[in-house]
Amino acid sequence: MVKLKLGKELRSLLKKVSRTLYLSISILPEQMQAMLGIGYLVCRAMDTVVDSSDIPASKKKELLALFRKITEVNKEEFEKGLRGPASGLKDKGEKELLEKFPAVAEFVKNFNGAEKALLSILVKGVSRGMETDLDVFSGGLKAFRTEKELLNYCRLIGGVPGIYWYGVYNLYTNNFMRAAGMRRLAYHIGAALQITNVLKDLSADLKNGRCYLPLEDLKAAGLSPEQLNEKENISRLRPVLAKWAILAVDLLDSSEKFLSEISKSQFRMRAAVVWPVYWAMDSLYEITQSNPLAKRSKISRMKIYSTIAGTPSLLLSNGVFQRGYRFRRETLIVSLNNSL
Repeated sequence: MVKLKLGKELRSLLKKVSRTLYLSISILPEQMQAMLGIGYLVCRAMDTVVDSSDIPASKKKELLALFRKITEVNKEEFEKGLRGPASGLKDKGEKELLEKFPAVAEFVKNFNGAEKALLSILVKGVSRGMETDLDVFSGGLKAFRTEKELLNYCRLIGGVPGIYWYGVYNLYTNNFMRAAGMRRLAYHIGAALQITNVLKDLSADLKNGRCYLPLEDLKAAGLSPEQLNEKENISRLRPVLAKWAILAVDLLDSSEKFLSEISKSQFRMRAAVVWPVYWAMDSLYEITQSNPLAKRSKISRMKIYSTIAGTPSLLLSNGVFQRGYRFRRETLIVSLNNSL
C-alpha cells in the first residue's frame, strides 16, 4: 500500500488557498495531511469554478460532473476542462489552483480503494450542495426560501466534509472513535462550521448575488435581500443573525463529547478538533461585535496564535477544553443578547 505524503508543490498550494484550515491539517500525521489536504483542494477548486462570474452555469455543472469523477479520470481531462476557466480568473491563488489541479488528480491515483471511496463521498456530497447554489442563485440577487433549504445546504457543504474528516481519522487509527453516534457528531460540527462561514461571508456573498439567509427569516425581520446591501440595516438583521449563531452553537456543543472520545495520546488529532471549534466560536462572537453587512467578519491573527499557544493544556484535559468552550459559549450568548 502506498503511504500518502503531500509533496512540496501541493503543500504550497494548500497553504496559499487556505488560512486556518492549513494550520489544523499541517499538525496531523502525513497520511491524514494528504487525505484532508487533497479533499480540501478538490472542494476549493469546485468552489472556485462555481463562484466564477465568467463561466456559464451549464459549464459549471459540466465541471462539477468532472470533479465527481476525480477517482476515475486522468489529469489530462482536468487540464482540458480547466484550462479556459483558469485563464479568466483574476485572483492569483485561485488561478494557480485551477492551473495546478491536474497535479491533484494525479496524486489521487495513489489512493487505495478505501481512500478513494471516502473521497468520492466527500466530492459527491459537496458538489450536490454546489449544484443547489447554481440552481438557486441565478439572475440577480436571490435567497434561499426556507430554513430547511439553508440547513440542507450547510449539511452538504459542511456536514459531509465532517463525515469525511471522521472517516479519514478512523481509516488511519484503527477505528479509535468507536462510540455510538460519533459519525453524526462530526456531521453536526461540520454543518456548524459552514453556518459560521455563511454568517462571516454575508457581505461578499451579497455582492455576488447570493443571500444564504432564508426569505422567511428576512420577512419576519421586515427585510428583503436587496435591503441587506445597506449596512445601516444591520440592527434589523441582528435577530436573524442571532438565530443562526445560536443554531451553530447548538451543533458545536457536539464537540465536547466528540473530543472526549479521542484518546489523550492522540495530541495532533485532538488539536485538529479544538482549533476549528474555538475559532468558529471566536468568529461568531466577532460577528456580534462587527457589521457583517459592511465587511467580512474575521478573527485576528493574534486570536489564532493565542489559541495555538494554549494548546498543550487543552490536549491533556477534556475539562480544560470544556471550560474554554463554555466560556466562549456564555460570552457569545451575552453578546448576542446585548446586540438585539
